Amino acid sequence: MSVHQLGRERGAASVWMVFATIIVLAVAGLVYDGGGLIATKRQAINVAEQAARAGAQAIDTPTLMATGVVRLDPTAASARAEAFLATNGWTGTASATTTSVTVTVTQTRPLVFLQTIGIGARPVSGTATAEPHHDLARS
Repeated sequence: MSVHQLGRERGAASVWMVFATIIVLAVAGLVYDGGGLIATKRQAINVAEQAARAGAQAIDTPTLMATGVVRLDPTAASARAEAFLATNGWTGTASATTTSVTVTVTQTRPLVFLQTIGIGARPVSGTATAEPHHDLARS
């Protein structure tokens, strides 16, 4: 190879290093931020489950005493679930019927690496439903 041909290839490694750095950052972003999103999703589901169980403890006592039928007080069940969320710093909604409580928890997860390429924070939600435990009336 002549000296003239070597001169044309100077700086080629720099271009490849730029591309390699971008690829490494993208992969790191997917791993780190993707893992964070998955962990936040699992946490949202866990909190929704706990809040729904808290709401499912709002048994309609007068009906239970009069008829032996286990059912929820929907207003109290929703209030208990929402109070659980507020106490633990989560936002979400709770709805209840006489048979179950459903809670949806939402949180916004900021991204670290992916924000450098314009992908901002992402909302994450989790939903769970709980029913009152029927054996409670029999014990």
